[in-house]
Amino acid sequence: MRADVDADADAGAASPSSSTPTGASALHERHIGSTRTLAAKRYAGIVPGGVATRIGRERESARDRALNSRAEALRKALRNRTETATEGGDARATARLYEYASVLQEQAERCENRGDDGALREELTLRACEAYGRAAEMDGERHGVLYNWGIALGDRAERATTRGDGDAARKLWDEAIDKYERASRTTASGTVSTQQATQGLNNLGLAYQSRAACVDFERAAKSLEATQRAREERVRSLSAGVRKFRRALRLDPSFDRAAYNLGTAVYALSVEYASMARLYPQDASLAPLSKDYAVAAAIYVGLALANEPHNDVYATSHGIVKHFVPSPRVFDERFLFASDDAPPDDVLDVRLVLDAHSLRAYSDADPSVPVLDVPLAAIASFEPVEDASLASGVARALLGVVDPDVPQRLFACPNPRVRDRVIDAVVLARDLARRRREADVRAAFAS
Repeated sequence: MRADVDADADAGAASPSSSTPTGASALHERHIGSTRTLAAKRYAGIVPGGVATRIGRERESARDRALNSRAEALRKALRNRTETATEGGDARATARLYEYASVLQEQAERCENRGDDGALREELTLRACEAYGRAAEMDGERHGVLYNWGIALGDRAERATTRGDGDAARKLWDEAIDKYERASRTTASGTVSTQQATQGLNNLGLAYQSRAACVDFERAAKSLEATQRAREERVRSLSAGVRKFRRALRLDPSFDRAAYNLGTAVYALSVEYASMARLYPQDASLAPLSKDYAVAAAIYVGLALANEPHNDVYATSHGIVKHFVPSPRVFDERFLFASDDAPPDDVLDVRLVLDAHSLRAYSDADPSVPVLDVPLAAIASFEPVEDASLASGVARALLGVVDPDVPQRLFACPNPRVRDRVIDAVVLARDLARRRREADVRAAFAS
């Protein structure tokens, strides 16, 4: 869902009794009806007066009049460009263009909320995009300009999809992705808060998901090769979305919407690989890929539900995928592990198990007694190890605990997708444990 309007992203679907996802977009269908809230709230603080609460038509009309008045005042100020010749003039012009675009964008959304003429909404959003473009020409590193420009382009892309103009939707989503990518790169300046960076990455992930959803399969249906290329294009977009959602969660593990959106993205990947497995039964790698992503979806959606136990969308989606996880555990995976200072041959083959309270490792020699038992609250870090000097073909992760006298633990497995979902799950569950939410994790992953 978009960070500012609770708009969820596209995903695939499964029959709850199947081990491989098939069928229509169940996760998507269940959240469509609950995605739009007060969309204009993203502009609170930008336009003088903030965003009025909808109490009645009279109050709403007053807000419309205020927006019209402000838009006209900004238009007049922007026509008078003599100020740009003075010191600081460009900065003032950029700020006014940014505010003007934001006013136009809110006016377009209010038209949509009232059910007004679609042509007017499109015209207002188009003018907002033009104003953001002019502002970006003056200050191409301003996060808010690029971020809200991406939102406006995404709104236009959604309307293009609604009217059946796939070519326009694809072009607009590509443009929106470009603006969000540029906005995400401005976070290095230190002027963007963690919340803004997290929400921007979430919106960028959603843009990639939406781009994946509008891949032209009708045109690709002319041949099996074209269909395969279209599926690969969709997989690339979904995989890019997964990376953005994951970055958002590493910045803020409590951001449940990014966890849920990550779940829908990996589930959509599961559906794509399930379809490929049916098309190419001779490729034995496709069905396990589909299962990998389905398991990840169940973990992410379950942990999003633990964050927001009363969210009906999360609960319904979790009901579709929860059979993919080893209830009541969050995961139960095979890993090799050793302490950071252990000799190379001192490695154990273990089952790594996560529940609401701790991360445990069990050896086959004595499966009843853990060889490692770390309370979640005691975990300081759990991060991927990307070292070109190490042997390839193995995905590694390094676990550190709060106690500095306890050595770090190195975990390894041959599957990087398993490694990544295990790290994500530990980071999210640790955050929940630190907020005393263990009971919600237990409830989400109960049988």
